[in-house]
Amino acid sequence: MWVQINAQFKVITPLFMAGADDAPELRAPAFKALLRWWFRAIKPYCAKEEAKLFGAAGGQHGRGAFALRVDGPTPCTRDWSTAAFSPSGRNGRIDGPKHLGLKYLSYPFDLSGGRKRQFIQPEHTFELQLFFVKQPSADMLRRVLACVWLLGHVGAAGSRARRGFGALQLMQWRIDPQTPQAGVNAATLAPILQALPLLAQNNEGAAWLRQLRQTVAQIQRWFGAPDDKVLRAGGPPKHPYLGEATTLALLSKSFEHQQWHHCLAELGSAMHSFRQCYEPDRSHARSALRHGGHMQHTPERATFGLPLTFRFYRQREAIEIVPFVDGAKPGQRHGSLLLLRPIVAGERLLPLLLRMDGSVPGIDQPVATRRHQKPLPPLEHHGPCSSQGGTLDVFMQHHGASKLFI
Repeated sequence: MWVQINAQFKVITPLFMAGADDAPELRAPAFKALLRWWFRAIKPYCAKEEAKLFGAAGGQHGRGAFALRVDGPTPCTRDWSTAAFSPSGRNGRIDGPKHLGLKYLSYPFDLSGGRKRQFIQPEHTFELQLFFVKQPSADMLRRVLACVWLLGHVGAAGSRARRGFGALQLMQWRIDPQTPQAGVNAATLAPILQALPLLAQNNEGAAWLRQLRQTVAQIQRWFGAPDDKVLRAGGPPKHPYLGEATTLALLSKSFEHQQWHHCLAELGSAMHSFRQCYEPDRSHARSALRHGGHMQHTPERATFGLPLTFRFYRQREAIEIVPFVDGAKPGQRHGSLLLLRPIVAGERLLPLLLRMDGSVPGIDQPVATRRHQKPLPPLEHHGPCSSQGGTLDVFMQHHGASKLFI
């Protein structure tokens, strides 16, 4: 006898997730990995607790406390074309600035050598079915369902998930009829689900943010706040997490559900205009190209994530900034702490900026140019746990960000 809990989701923005043959597919292992990602976002440096829930190779834990299956109708798919989805102006032509915003977020999908990337279309619904192989404790249920809730409100799936694509909405919880027979106490489960409300029922952004803060604070009480001593001993976690430096902001415009491309364009334009015009990075990089590509210090824009590439009109060469690991070749990537995604509030989509806490590239993690493989002088460090992230936080402040935990 097992315990089954179902969570119904809806796809909000194009979802690029595929199987071995590159055909669009909702994959159960990918979603279980996403739940693990959100567990680490709440509770960094807790490998033993993570292994008990999600499993671990070797050792005493083996498989996790639950299995996961994806159920639902066959998704409708479509080829991606940035031009096809770019917002139009009043004259029916492509709106230049907004087109650049969407292109900025979706550029990898146009670099497939002529092969069209396919995606699962918005409005597709599916269920994540969670099967607990043993009678779960109340604490186990809280932790797993909290990860599902976070995925369905501030998370996303597939390629470019941190840049607005694959955004998901948690629609409802559904308890399998067998669950009471399996011994789940309704008095245990009901208050857990009541503490995880569906935020789309809020019609205004301010109410959505307020309830988000209340729910995340409750989740943190369930998990326990990250141990400051552990954070200091291990340094800022490389995995993004919900900590003291986490901030968030809603942009001022709102859109109808079918205008997801306008919402993504708004997010992309905000980020593109800030990064492209930010000085002295561009002047520094342009000067470095005239002197063999030698950068004198870490570009401030590195705090947005790596790799960071500087290209200039009529110059064939470029400068690429990547993570530096002592004794090894420079790494390929340092994932961004900045998550962009549309959120659902009533009948509208609102553009959300979420700045996670964690190791900030260029401040906590040294960087190098790929060509020279020597660490660049770091940006100023702002405290033992990077409570400030340099230019990344300037961007958030520019858009009126506030702390997640008040």
